[in-house]
Amino acid sequence: MTNNAYITPNIQSCTSETTKVFLKTFCKSKSMINIVYYLILVIAFTLVLSAYDKQYDPQILILTPYKVNYNKSLEKEVNLRNKSLSIISNNYKKSNRLLQNEIKMRQINIQKIILSEMKYSERLSFSKEPSFISFSHLVNRFYESFPHLLILLSNNKSNGNLTELKRIAEKESMQFVLNFPNIELYKKKGVSYSKIKVQLFDNSSKQVLLDSTFEGNWNNPGFEFSCKDKSIECCINNALSKALFEVVNKVASKSSTVLKSKELAQLRYDELINNYYSKPNNRDFLKTIIAQPDSNIVLNNQYQILLDKSNSKFVSFFIEEVSKQDYKGLKQNNKDKNVTIISNKNIKDEDYLNSIPQIYAYIVKGVKYNGKWYFTKSNVTYLEAESVEEGKKKYFYNLVKWGFFKENSNNLNPDFWETNLFKKIVDLRLDPDWKKYGQTSWKTREEYDRPYIGYYEIVADELRRNKGREVFDMKTKFNTFIDINK
Repeated sequence: MTNNAYITPNIQSCTSETTKVFLKTFCKSKSMINIVYYLILVIAFTLVLSAYDKQYDPQILILTPYKVNYNKSLEKEVNLRNKSLSIISNNYKKSNRLLQNEIKMRQINIQKIILSEMKYSERLSFSKEPSFISFSHLVNRFYESFPHLLILLSNNKSNGNLTELKRIAEKESMQFVLNFPNIELYKKKGVSYSKIKVQLFDNSSKQVLLDSTFEGNWNNPGFEFSCKDKSIECCINNALSKALFEVVNKVASKSSTVLKSKELAQLRYDELINNYYSKPNNRDFLKTIIAQPDSNIVLNNQYQILLDKSNSKFVSFFIEEVSKQDYKGLKQNNKDKNVTIISNKNIKDEDYLNSIPQIYAYIVKGVKYNGKWYFTKSNVTYLEAESVEEGKKKYFYNLVKWGFFKENSNNLNPDFWETNLFKKIVDLRLDPDWKKYGQTSWKTREEYDRPYIGYYEIVADELRRNKGREVFDMKTKFNTFIDINK
């Protein structure tokens, strides 16, 4: 068995492309009204694109806070927040009507999520807002790795009694109940704070998995929990950012999806290490293909190579331990255009940009076409590992996300050498959506790709570069001719 830290779905970072676009808006928004208003639209749009079966995982019911108390000195700010939320609710009512017909065409659990959100959002208040923020955060966190999720909002309240939580869970047929028995806002030395008591009840084990109080001040935590600095919203968001981190981990630890993913990940890891990584490394294969010295590809750093049956395609793995550098130094060295950094540090940490991981890994993939080899360096990654050997295995495991195995299996995908790393240029004009996008966003791409339809992307890219050099050489000769004859 190996360390499961890097073969377990990364719940904390799962964000779809749609959600990433939203988060940019989220972080830039100056008004919490805009943030929350965008939230329902993004989540609704993301969810209506999905379809899944009847097995929902995870199932989370989020209750309305049982009791919300606040210091008299905060009463004015609470009243202003309620007025803002009243405006947001009116905006929801308008957008909800537009979504009604679209929702009816979706799967039942998708309908449930959106309808629950719609109903709850139409009567928002400061006392209900923590539940709504929790709902939005949990949907965004779980959606990509758990497409079968079912997360609902409820107007039900509970003082935290175990029997009552069990009754609610069984009545609503949900595995988890997220409850906020008590929320308190107060001031201390002129700074506003909140204390939120959070419970997570698991109906499968009949146990409370989380029963803690989380405190937050009025500083803007940024990112998903961005808010107006020195506001009561920030007090709530700061506390929730800590609480929901715990909730996500507790739910994931009990998830059947995660357990199955761990089992499959271990099987795939064992298959890769025992039957591919451990095989002798053919260091001589690339010597006639990649000339040395090459400042960008160092053959001595190759630690494994995979070949297709015809020996006309390869993917080789490279790794080295580099000296310490910060983000500024990495940007200035201009060694690679696209880089992935995998660090154990949080982006919020003060020294996040001052310490780039020292394990440097990449692949070189190649295709033989008309008797000539075409190759490219890609997937450059700086990652953390206790040793170079561990780094080699970690990076080698990327084959999983590059489509090396059949779906939900540890058997080799027979299409591996024709997909993902070895894609071909397709004719966009044959795509069903060509009529919709052909004369707009796809037009330039189609014209760019048209001469190379059917070619491997690796080959097409090199042919484009060669053609560009020829054009450049012709221009240079022409300009020289003009200069000479002036």
